[in-house]
Amino acid sequence: MIPETRKQPPTDRSRFSRLLSPLVSTRWFTSVVCCLTLCVATSAPSAPVDEAEGSSEAARAAYASAAAFQNREAWELAAEEWATLIKNHPQDPLATKGRYYLGICQLKNDQWAEASKTFKEVIASKADAATVALASWELGRGDFQVAQSQPKPEAFAAAAKSLATFVEKNPGHAQAPEAIFFLGESLWQSNQREKAITTWQRFEREHAASPRMPDVLYALGIGQSEMGNRKEAAVTLKKFADSFATNKLADDVALWRADIAIALNAPADAETILAPVAAGKGPRAAESLERLGTAYWNQKKWAESAAAFGRIADEFPTSKQADRAALSSGMALIEAKKPEAARPRLEKIIAANGAKAVEASHRLAVLELDAKQFARSLEVATKGLETLSKLSDKPDPANAPFLVKLQLDRADALWELPEKKTEAAAVYAVILEKYPDDPAAKTALSMTALALLEQGKTDEAIVKADLFLKKYPPAAAGGNDSIVDVKTIRAEALLAKGNNAAAATAYHDLITGNPQAAQLASWQLREGAALVADKQWQKAHDVLAAATPKLKDAAAAETMLLDATALVELKKLKEASVVLTALDSAHPQWPRRNEALLLAVRAKREMGDKPGALDQAEKLVSLFPTGSLADVAWYRLGQLRQDTENFDGAIEAYTKARTLKPKGNRAPWALLASGWCHENKGRLSDAIKAWSDLIDSYPDSTAISAALLARGDARQRTGDFKGGIADAERLLKGHQDGQSKLDAGPLSEAQLLLGLCLMGDKQFAAAVTRFQQLLVARPDFPATDRVLFELGMAQLADAKRNDAESTFRKFVERFPTGSRAAEAWLEIGESKWDAGLWEDAAKAYLAVIATASNGNTAAGGKTPAALLEQAQHKLGWTHVMRKDDAAASKAFSEQLNKDPTGAFAADGQAMLAESLFRTGKFTEASVAFAAALKDPSKLSSDELRSMAALRAIECSAQQEKWAESLALAEQFLALKPAAGSTAQVRYAAAWARQNLGQLDKALAGYREVADASRSELSARARLMEGEVLFEQGQHKDAVKAFFKVAYGFGEKQAPPVYYPWQAQATYEAARCFEVLEKSDQARKLYAELVERYPDSQQTPAARKRLEALGPGSTPTPDQQKKAS
Repeated sequence: MIPETRKQPPTDRSRFSRLLSPLVSTRWFTSVVCCLTLCVATSAPSAPVDEAEGSSEAARAAYASAAAFQNREAWELAAEEWATLIKNHPQDPLATKGRYYLGICQLKNDQWAEASKTFKEVIASKADAATVALASWELGRGDFQVAQSQPKPEAFAAAAKSLATFVEKNPGHAQAPEAIFFLGESLWQSNQREKAITTWQRFEREHAASPRMPDVLYALGIGQSEMGNRKEAAVTLKKFADSFATNKLADDVALWRADIAIALNAPADAETILAPVAAGKGPRAAESLERLGTAYWNQKKWAESAAAFGRIADEFPTSKQADRAALSSGMALIEAKKPEAARPRLEKIIAANGAKAVEASHRLAVLELDAKQFARSLEVATKGLETLSKLSDKPDPANAPFLVKLQLDRADALWELPEKKTEAAAVYAVILEKYPDDPAAKTALSMTALALLEQGKTDEAIVKADLFLKKYPPAAAGGNDSIVDVKTIRAEALLAKGNNAAAATAYHDLITGNPQAAQLASWQLREGAALVADKQWQKAHDVLAAATPKLKDAAAAETMLLDATALVELKKLKEASVVLTALDSAHPQWPRRNEALLLAVRAKREMGDKPGALDQAEKLVSLFPTGSLADVAWYRLGQLRQDTENFDGAIEAYTKARTLKPKGNRAPWALLASGWCHENKGRLSDAIKAWSDLIDSYPDSTAISAALLARGDARQRTGDFKGGIADAERLLKGHQDGQSKLDAGPLSEAQLLLGLCLMGDKQFAAAVTRFQQLLVARPDFPATDRVLFELGMAQLADAKRNDAESTFRKFVERFPTGSRAAEAWLEIGESKWDAGLWEDAAKAYLAVIATASNGNTAAGGKTPAALLEQAQHKLGWTHVMRKDDAAASKAFSEQLNKDPTGAFAADGQAMLAESLFRTGKFTEASVAFAAALKDPSKLSSDELRSMAALRAIECSAQQEKWAESLALAEQFLALKPAAGSTAQVRYAAAWARQNLGQLDKALAGYREVADASRSELSARARLMEGEVLFEQGQHKDAVKAFFKVAYGFGEKQAPPVYYPWQAQATYEAARCFEVLEKSDQARKLYAELVERYPDSQQTPAARKRLEALGPGSTPTPDQQKKAS
């Protein structure tokens, strides 16, 4: 990132440390490749003459055999032969050479630990020098390769030790250059860096012609740089560049040289080094361009720097440098006075939403502000802050200064957009609070004071203005416009606060202190406003009349309004009316027109023009619904709207009236009426809120009793039973104490309300008592039927079922055609059902059906259709309980015919299907089960879902509709039912798949069931596993499955329920042995079956098979051996 001073390069110094990792890793990668491509001497020559002369014939033969294996790359066999030679002929001359070749074979067999031990034995032996040298080389190279595979300093230290030994004892060996190179790498990686540098320097002196020379110079140069010896590194890397210009590491070396040159404060040298690399398209081109741009930047070559950075952004858009380079290019273009060219660079960075988007957003936001593109500036600044927020988990210190800058950019843009000023004020306040010492705070402080004033926070605005005037005193050299602005804000805040005299003085001081100011007439207007507010009528009229000719538009309208106000107060009503009429005519769009209309209402009223005042009030309410002094007009309007059933409009008017004058005598009645309006619209919670507001805010109002009864009823209906109890008891207590006497009707309603709430609050005994008292006290109460029914429900809830049944009997006797009669009969039926009296329950349910057919239900009760469906459904269940499947089928069919989509329809379908299934009507049952399972979630319980699913599957299987059976099983399993109901369905699914020929899937299904538990079903599933395996021709595996059934469930100790499956499994296993041509095993199993399970279905067939197989034969020794 380019700092504000633009004296530093666009990348910080940490770039060099970051760059080291990939360059160093390249060095190591080169080493690994070179190491892995070295050839191991794998061929074993014939026995040397000098060594073979003292060898025995057996040793020579063993040597020749091992060499033959090795030369044919049969490494394991060769290793065995070399080991045999060494073991059998340890003193033979050929054993020494053989040990070396054993190490080679072990190396080829990836047995490094063994190879390492073998090479060490060769080195410690009396082998010839050449063999020892080769073993020492292989040991060092192997240790180095191991270190590379598990790169730890201690591993490289071990490799360094082995390699150093080889180099020391074999300085002229052909592998010495390689060993020295590996030694340097090992020393460096084991943190012996000074020794590594010395080792590479030795290589440079002694092996200048080695192919390894470029790698050594590269490693040496980087190592010197990392050790802080930049000048030496520069010399080393220049030697590389001069000698190996076409090497694959040449670009990397150029980057290192450039970095070193920049670190040595030689940007011109860096420019010279980088130019060729930057001109190309190589993998390091982007990095070279970045360094080149930095070199130009440090020389203030802005256009060249912009071009270099621009090439990165354009030609290498996906490189890690692209974002930073685009920003650097944009900044260089700004320095070059080319902002239009800078814009697309900055926009591209912002669109990428990377780390550099933060600074780019600030730069672009400022450009757009200067161009008066405020909306665009806001968009840019906001996106910049969003980008910064997303980076909060990993903050970049370089972005820190731009947080406040972007916030100020955003606030400035928001302020210039009229509809966004409130939001701007909030941003200014945040800047002022979090960054009080930042240069942005001065602007934020003045703008915060102004924003607070516009928000009506006058005290805070005055505090901020005083703070500004103290913190930023006037400068002797001038330039104090901001101070004048803040003084104006302060004076206006005093006026808005109501400190009118002080405000008038403040404005007067501004006028006298700045007589030539352009704002002079505006100040006079505000002084007049302060005087009006301070009731200095005549003085205000004089000031305002003088200011009016100097002002235009809104300022002129305000001056006229204030002057008219002073005239009304001076009782110059005609003059005031003239001014107000002129004002309304000249400024019909003035934002404060409502104040003028209010004043006109007052003027006409005081003049005696009541019709005109009414017209003005209607006009005021329609145009300015929140105008002051409109509470009476709003209340009257509310009454008119309520009369025309415009309830929402009435609520609006009542709410406005109370809001405008919350302590007025109309406020409680406005709340009561608002509650009724909400209730009429079905909004009980809003009605409760309105009545609660009335009760809490106006405890002495005569509207309290009506509000309490209304609220208690609404609370009961919404489930707030404790609240309803409190309201009813308060009403009854007030009646008892004489504070608020109730008529008989409201009194009985309060008692009924109390009983209902007690019941809802589960105080059933208390509710029973209350209902019984009400029945005694008011036997002729119009709602007696409801009281009697609720009494029965309360008794039922209080576990007094006999009492409840008696009450419901009284109900149906007294009100046989009442709206709750069907429900009473239903409760009687449920009572009989719970007692297990199926026939009596059926009679009651039939009474429900007969009564509900009239179609009468009370408010809050069940609908006739719901009652009919429930009764019909329960009637069917009574037949089920009596095991009358035909009658049950008929009842459930009638239920579904009458209400095919009712609450009990799904259960009815399932029970109809069950009834049909029990009567053997599988086709019809299948249709019914399909309907029940169309949406299984509609069934009322897991048990019913499981039953329906299993029965449906059984029906399909009975009809050999295997695809349908499988589909039903999969549908059921997809619902993730309870574990207890899945095993049988999974078994059925497997059975269907087997019959569909899907043997692999069937096999998996049977195994899943069999593995899930130890049960009869799991035994059956295991048996079927064997059947499928038999069908697939996997007879051995089938035998295993059958044996698990026959002997895996307790064998003879198994419960009798397992016998049929054990017998069948034994029989099927015997069949498998026959197929496998193992007659003796088959014969044994058939005999065992006959003995253990003489009554099984398979026993007759087993006897026949025993006869067919005949007596067994004794196997021959060869057969016994083969069997073993």
